[in-house]
Amino acid sequence: MPTPSSPGHTAALRITLGVGLCAQARADDVHTLWQQARQALCHALHQARLQPDDSAAAPMAHQLHIVTLAALAHKCGHPALRHWLADAQDWHAHQPPRLLAVPVTELPAQPVHTRSAHMLARYGSGSVAEACALWAAALLGQAMPTTRGAPASAAQPPRARLLLPRIVAANRRATLAVAMSAAEVQTLGAALQSALAALAPKMPPPKTIA
Repeated sequence: MPTPSSPGHTAALRITLGVGLCAQARADDVHTLWQQARQALCHALHQARLQPDDSAAAPMAHQLHIVTLAALAHKCGHPALRHWLADAQDWHAHQPPRLLAVPVTELPAQPVHTRSAHMLARYGSGSVAEACALWAAALLGQAMPTTRGAPASAAQPPRARLLLPRIVAANRRATLAVAMSAAEVQTLGAALQSALAALAPKMPPPKTIA
């Protein structure tokens, strides 16, 4: 059984990013979204006292290990993703994450929190970014995502947890969400779990697929 992290533990958070992109999106859009997400996650680390109170954001960011960057299969060749992945300044030790192609057919089964009517009509999911992040995090936890098209069930324990719901770029050309495997969340300890939960206290409950 994994041992929960103590307040002084500095192991990296193994996270997955889900990205949604319009055709006109640029690498700068994704970079800016990641900076916003990283700031929020670093604040959670700070609140959980994983770093001294006077620590700067940059050292804390090194505890964030982006294992997978997930996007729809037909978006994985998007120039915005290619250029962002090639930009070493965003990667600790200059190692970019693995790019994972998510089949469109897997989106409706993911328990996303955002309910965009446009995305629901187009993809059967309220958020592409959130669905991609959750699907990738479930794989990271060595558990297959929910069977495609199957409804979420209260009796079915979540295989991934959404740490940050989707963030939307100012020009609305890109979205980004952060998730983590449910198994790994259980190893974080109560202090950090509480700090992460406080990042989005007003998130609506996950949508139910009829």
